[in-house]
This record gives sequence, C-alpha cells and structure tokens, in this order.
Amino acid sequence: ISAPVLAFPTWRMESNKTAEESKYVTLVSSDGFEFVVLREAAMISPTLKGMLRGPFAEAQSGRCHFPEFRYGTLHPSCR
Repeated sequence: ISAPVLAFPTWRMESNKTAEESKYVTLVSSDGFEFVVLREAAMISPTLKGMLRGPFAEAQSGRCHFPEFRYGTLHPSCR
C-alpha cells in the first residue's frame, strides 16, 4: 500500500475519535517533522504495529516519535 504523506493537520478532522479509532497516525522525526499517514499503511511495519497496538504511549496518542531518525531518513519510509 502506498500512502501519501499529508501536509495538513488531519487529526483535527477526526478530533472526536480516540487515537485507537483514528484512521491516521503521526510519525515524528528527530528534527521535528511530522508525517501523517494512514494507520493501515503504518501497520505494515512490524515495529509500528507493535508500537500502535501494544501497551505503549504511542498506542494511546497515535504519535510515534523517532529520536534516531531525521527527516531525510523518515520521509522515504512514509512514501
């Protein structure tokens, strides 16, 4: 599945949903760039799937922070 990177705050459109119900998740690079991607596309990655389904803060917030990845590394992964 090829998921587009959205450049607008999609989470505002779904403000009445919990993070677990939202169809989007946000990936945050170490230099502060945020990539809003479809949850379905993010779940292809075993790492993200574990973060978003497990007993982690990411599952509650719908936001995954990657302190080790800068924009240039994380952006191609979001395509």
